[in-house]
Amino acid sequence: MSIRLLDTVVTCVFLAFGLYVLWSAVGYGITSDNGPGPGTFPLIAGLLITVFSVGVLWRGTKFPEGEGVSIGIAEVAKVAGILAVLGIYILAFDSLGAFLPLPFLILGTSLVIHWRTDPKWMLGLLGLAVAFSVCAYFIFAVFLRVLLPVGPLGF
Repeated sequence: MSIRLLDTVVTCVFLAFGLYVLWSAVGYGITSDNGPGPGTFPLIAGLLITVFSVGVLWRGTKFPEGEGVSIGIAEVAKVAGILAVLGIYILAFDSLGAFLPLPFLILGTSLVIHWRTDPKWMLGLLGLAVAFSVCAYFIFAVFLRVLLPVGPLGF
């Protein structure tokens, strides 16, 4: 499969998704008596997805790149590996909470993309994954108070 065809197909899927989010956001209500309504954030997100998808489609027709370049089995295997790691995270989400399996998602995704096992790099990656998870916890659970599944350790 050529990269140009794949780029066009994926961009059209994102465009359809962006339009769906826009349509759903209007149904939620954009404003309320107290300010922004429940559809305000989805409206902004859907608008951004739609605008960027149209931009990518326009760029692909005006400036074609990747002629003659194809996607090999190694790239397909990486995508499948990332989807597998993401699937495991989704399965663990309810029972382990939102934040406990997050470092493993980051580690697994990174190792699928580029396999490295030297200890210095692994420790740096582990530190980054834990720091990102702690920041995500404070942003979503503490500051924004988003209701997310709680794991066996209480977070």
